[in-house]
Amino acid sequence: MKAVTVRVNDINGVAGFVLPGERVDVLLVRNVDRSESYADVLLQNVKVLAVDQLADESADKPAIVKAVTVEVSTGDAQKLALAGTVGTLALTLRSAGIADKENARRINVDDLTRPAEPVEQPAAVHAAVRTEEAPRSAMVGVSRGMKRQEYSVPVHAGPSRAETHTASTTRPRS
Repeated sequence: MKAVTVRVNDINGVAGFVLPGERVDVLLVRNVDRSESYADVLLQNVKVLAVDQLADESADKPAIVKAVTVEVSTGDAQKLALAGTVGTLALTLRSAGIADKENARRINVDDLTRPAEPVEQPAAVHAAVRTEEAPRSAMVGVSRGMKRQEYSVPVHAGPSRAETHTASTTRPRS
């Protein structure tokens, strides 16, 4: 594996929210001309090794980074080096614990005016039945040095494992 540094700014660097140890996807955006621009998912589930960021425990907002160092294979390092010369690289932060590769297609200018395609859900989600109302928020604790703060964050509206059962487990007997 190789360590490769990608130049980013406040927009394509996920506004300072990328930290070492997290996982990102790398997008390549190319502007050939006004009618021929597109974005491709170049790499998925890439581990962040380091960010160009000053550690300041007293800061209450993320710092803007100028470079992110990622861990990739030799072939992916070559892709990143070439992609950085032919277009703009952007990072997208992945959800914690989600390592699955997604089927991604090229997005072009024509796609900007089309309605979004529905996201296909697993069959178990379609057959899920809610049994009770889920909480609308949860408390999350953040520790910075010796200081700890609690924040209320919204909770996904979908049913949790404890609140669902699927149609396959509730088949009527014949």
